[in-house]
Amino acid sequence: MCVLKIEIHNIINLENLMTKKISVKYFCNFKEDKRISMETVANNLFINLKNHKDFKVSRFIPKFFNKNSKFITQLWNLRFNRYINYPEQIKKLKKEDIGHVIDHQYAHLVDSLNCKYKLITVHDVIPLIFKKKIGKNPILVKHSLSYLKKFDKVIAVSNNTKRDILKYTDCPSKKIIVLHNSVEKFFNQKKINKKSTLKKYNIPSNSIKVLIVGSSFYKNHQISLKVLEELKKKI
Repeated sequence: MCVLKIEIHNIINLENLMTKKISVKYFCNFKEDKRISMETVANNLFINLKNHKDFKVSRFIPKFFNKNSKFITQLWNLRFNRYINYPEQIKKLKKEDIGHVIDHQYAHLVDSLNCKYKLITVHDVIPLIFKKKIGKNPILVKHSLSYLKKFDKVIAVSNNTKRDILKYTDCPSKKIIVLHNSVEKFFNQKKINKKSTLKKYNIPSNSIKVLIVGSSFYKNHQISLKVLEELKKKI
């Protein structure tokens, strides 16, 4: 999170804010979205920055309005809340120095943010890249992403994501910075008994082990298989 702190200082001119703590508000997803990854990102950012002496940190979790009707599906409930209810809720908030939208699919919030500087994180643009394979035209995703250019800075989680933003949206390159996701503290801290772990998961101890993560179709499984075929030839 120190990287994020440095980037905040680089992104905006803080000269007129240095006499007080800089207020930062994270704008989170509806819990009803059930996007655990976005909740994790929001929690990590909030927890790691809240104790820093330069910042006064808060987060906003919108309240979901559930219209009970046999004529309104849960999907349309989500759409109403995302595109109408959420913007209305944040218009009433007090002004913050920095507003950070956690999820790029909420980029349409930018005009309703009562913040001096506006940031957003873009994790990927998968619905646009694979719209033919998915078989859907992501009109609402396109709508949200069309607002990226209105933010003061757009944070891409990788260089590849930055290239995709430039390819699929009209956000100018000068507004995009790359900040890789940080690794949580618990990684590589706990001692692991290799022998018992291999036994637990029935993994041979005298073999080369390759871990492939992710079950979605866009997780490069075909490339992984080709790599394994080449490894098989060499080993």
